[in-house]
Formats: sequence, structure tokens, C-alpha cells
Amino acid sequence: MEREKRNAYLSQRNTLKNLSLDKSRGVSMTESTVRGIDFDAVKENYAAYFEVPVRWPDGTENEQYPSSVDAVLEWQYNTYFIEFKNGKFDADNIRNKAEDSLLIYQHLIDAPMNFDNCVFILVYNEDDVGDIVNHDKTHFVQVSPTRDLIHKVCIRRSGKEFIRFGLDYLKMYYGEVHTYDVEEFENFLKDANGK
Repeated sequence: MEREKRNAYLSQRNTLKNLSLDKSRGVSMTESTVRGIDFDAVKENYAAYFEVPVRWPDGTENEQYPSSVDAVLEWQYNTYFIEFKNGKFDADNIRNKAEDSLLIYQHLIDAPMNFDNCVFILVYNEDDVGDIVNHDKTHFVQVSPTRDLIHKVCIRRSGKEFIRFGLDYLKMYYGEVHTYDVEEFENFLKDANGK
């Protein structure tokens, strides 16, 4: 793939407000005007370049079609891969998005990466998370806001962070993994911007 095309793909930017938009509900998960890479658009262009179809000629879905996070932020020394989920979701799907996005991004930048500087963030709506579908039964625990609040407090006291939905598995790829509710994500943005 030519350098110009790689740069063109990575230059597709939008605000986090727009990248976090839940089109089915018409609601954004953040009001942030910070601009990030529209990684869904990057993935679509990337797949089209390699002629990977979304569906096969018989109409069945191509299970090998790549998935992607919603946004990528390149701040200082870190690269943040951010997925927004406003409602019920499949935890395995989130893992696939995290893995595919990292591979696509690495190919597009065409340079050595320090994976310790790569950060995965899932932003979820605490009030509307529903039952999480998780095919890996070792990580499945029924959603319970009260239990999660107790867990957060206990983990915070230990100086660690509570990573939900079995996504701590992604630490084999990313230097850091975070699962933030909307309020926690807003606090992260304020801290990261030094405001």
C-alpha cells in the first residue's frame, strides 16, 4: 500500500462527539470536540483496498471482514483506541475490534510501534449496559451495578483499576486497558488534556 493512501486513511478525522454517536438513538456519548481518527471509516477503506467484501455473493456475512474501534487518538507518546457502546454488547466483539484495529493501525503507520504506549478504552453507558453477551464463560458475570460499585471501591483502594467485561485479556496486546463509564471517560479527557 502506498504511503499517500496510508496517510489519507489516517487523516480521516472527526470530533469524539460525532464518533461516539449512537445512530439508532441519535445520542452521543460525549460532548468532546477533541478530534480523533474515524477508525470505522479507516477500516472500511482499508478493507475495500484489499477487496475484502462485507458479504459474500450468496448474501452471507463475511466472518473474516475486519472490525474496528470507533476512534483513535494520537496524544503525545500514546495511541488511544476507543470504542463507544451505548447499550447491550457482545464482549467478544469488543475484543475482536481491539485486536483488528491494532493490526490495521500498525500496518498503516508502517513504522515500529511500542505496544506499551497503546491504550484500549471501552466507554459504556452504565445506565443501559444490559446483559453482556460473553462467549468465554470464564469471564462471564451477570451485570450487577451494586456489585460493580463495591468492586470499584475495593479495587481503587488497592491502587488498581477495575476492568470490566473480561477485557483485561487485552493487556497481552495493549500497554493499558480501561473500561470507563461516561463520567469516568469525561474525567479521563480532562486529565489527559491537562484541564
